Amino acid sequence: MIVYPTDSCYALGCHIGDKAALERIRDIRRRIESSFHPGMPHLAEVGKYAMVDNWQYRLLRAHTPGPYTFLLRLRARRRGA
Repeated sequence: MIVYPTDSCYALGCHIGDKAALERIRDIRRRIESSFHPGMPHLAEVGKYAMVDNWQYRLLRAHTPGPYTFLLRLRARRRGA
């Protein structure tokens, strides 16, 4: 197995014929997808940083984790913060 950088993250790779390595990659991905949300540990925290309507939050919840990029309007910072 190998971990290699890409333009936006790291990727896992192995020899195409190595069934044990492929299963190990699948196991690692299942663990990551069930316990990791890029950018913040809990999706509920998105409201601290971005303005999100109820329908947008439902959309985020329905599609994360997943292979998506969401562009949200930044919440204005308070002076002195």
